[in-house]
Amino acid sequence: MDFRAKRVLFAVLILFVVVVALKINGSSIGVWKDVLRDDASPAGVIFSTPKSVRSDEWMAWTPSIFAQAFHRPPFPAENANLGAGKSPLLMSVPVRHFAMFFRPQLYGFFLFDFETAVAFYWNVKVFALFVSFFLLLRALTRNDFWISLFGAGWVSFSAYVQ
Repeated sequence: MDFRAKRVLFAVLILFVVVVALKINGSSIGVWKDVLRDDASPAGVIFSTPKSVRSDEWMAWTPSIFAQAFHRPPFPAENANLGAGKSPLLMSVPVRHFAMFFRPQLYGFFLFDFETAVAFYWNVKVFALFVSFFLLLRALTRNDFWISLFGAGWVSFSAYVQ
């Protein structure tokens, strides 16, 4: 691997660590302020606004993660708030179960505080997509750095990819 590719991968790693450390995520959970008719100014929004069209995230996935994290004991394999039986194992939520070994995006919930874990969950998918396409395109283009970088960026910033 040439020096430029190593530099890109190192820069992506550093950016990932910084974004997770700053607890930045892409959740639209702020939509609940409108649902609950809370008129206070939005806290923690860096740019843009929470999108109500992303209802699968703010109405289902993020509250399900909350249900798992704040359950006593945390991260159970069976959580009546999420359905009958071992339904958390079928969802993309953290569970204390060996199956989590195959879901690296959820590792943060077992390593960090909740807010950092949510940032890890959101950002590992974003950065892993970029890195995986960068490396895939390098293999397919016989190590063409610029096409690989452009293609990875294109895929990462394309609508409906994430």
